[in-house]
Amino acid sequence: IFTGTIKTKKPEDLHDIAAALQMSKTGLKAELLQRILQHFNDDPDLKKNPRYEGLFNPSHSRRCCLNNNAHTT
Repeated sequence: IFTGTIKTKKPEDLHDIAAALQMSKTGLKAELLQRILQHFNDDPDLKKNPRYEGLFNPSHSRRCCLNNNAHTT
């Protein structure tokens, strides 16, 4: 599951996201980010996928994780 705003990701994180999307991991950070964002724009339902939704709605992802932690204590 990926969390945190996608635009602030480090290149290593973008490589992981690209690999999960079965995309090329090559190029500069800006190029890779653009390709990933275009991929999500081409398939907007991916933004709702629990694996990726934290990249586009970080507050939801934190709330989800906080709720999960509350259940474990």
